[in-house]
Amino acid sequence: MSEVTRVNIKDYYRKSAGFMSFMNLLFVTAITCISFYMAEGFTSIVAGSVEAGNNVMGIYSLLAIVGVCLLFFLAVVSIGGMKGSRDENFKRQRLGAVFTIIAGVLYVINTLLVFGTEGYRVPDSTDFAVLIIGIGVSVAACIYTVFIISMTSEALKYSDIGLEDMKAKNKRKRAKKVRITNPSNKNKKGFLARFNRTKKIPVASNNVQDFKVADISAGLTQTTLNRRRTAVILSGFSVLMACVWLLCFYFEREIIAFDAFFAEDNSLDSMIFKVIYIVGFVAVADVIVSMYTLLMDKSASYAMTKQSIIFSMVIMLIFVVFSIIKLGSAYVQTGYPALEYIIFAYVLVVLAASIGVFIHIHMNKKQA
Repeated sequence: MSEVTRVNIKDYYRKSAGFMSFMNLLFVTAITCISFYMAEGFTSIVAGSVEAGNNVMGIYSLLAIVGVCLLFFLAVVSIGGMKGSRDENFKRQRLGAVFTIIAGVLYVINTLLVFGTEGYRVPDSTDFAVLIIGIGVSVAACIYTVFIISMTSEALKYSDIGLEDMKAKNKRKRAKKVRITNPSNKNKKGFLARFNRTKKIPVASNNVQDFKVADISAGLTQTTLNRRRTAVILSGFSVLMACVWLLCFYFEREIIAFDAFFAEDNSLDSMIFKVIYIVGFVAVADVIVSMYTLLMDKSASYAMTKQSIIFSMVIMLIFVVFSIIKLGSAYVQTGYPALEYIIFAYVLVVLAASIGVFIHIHMNKKQA
């Protein structure tokens, strides 16, 4: 018999889905901001577009408005999942996931229309990068959404709400047809027999096994659940860190473009950014390996996870220090890359570092 109860399993699913909802909150924030930016300056950003009757611009406006409302809902859902204990959170998390995947798919389709419509062009590389970032976060949001729906559906098998749903479903299945005969038509046959009606009547059942919750694996332990939950949180750490390195790649390309346009030589700086993001993606791969060991319940998984987090945070620290030193350089002052993107990278670093510290503290508590 397993040492964990359905309450432990519900807690694991609720907190894991809550964290994923928090990640979707960040993704939807990016989608909303980009949609607002595109809706406000669509005709100036997309060459060849006209404002009158532009359905593409209208979708961006819709995403910006709906996205703001969705942000509040996802904030409630994510906090309720990570801090709350009510089974109702599962259905709310699933509802938030459905809204998120709709917003993500709409953004991707709309942006592909911008790239694919004849006569439309996005000449500015910065605006082009913004649209690509939006596609990236939309895909990430959809991936998290699939896991949220899967987890909450599984969690309902162990919840009181899910138990009630199963009871109602089984009750409908057990309902059988009985014939209600009109006494006046008792001896009538043929055409008049149609007045004899049938209806479904629920059949009562006292069989408790009809309503049992999903079985718990005998080998499942609380340690296994803790490691799986750590892997879920680690996925958010790896995604945020990957976004930082993608921005770092963008910075390197912008510096190269600056040198080509202004006939200057900042090849050393571009090379350092290149080395940073290459090593950074190696760190992401290291984190993914740690996630695998956690999911496989390996004994050395916590040690590997701590090592991957420390390695990743060292690389992020190097990136922050180097980029701060270069804030006064000519290419940054000229907008290659724009200062706003560097600040955005710092925000991502802070979020990733906060999650990394949380994971480290969480693992120390579980090992204590």
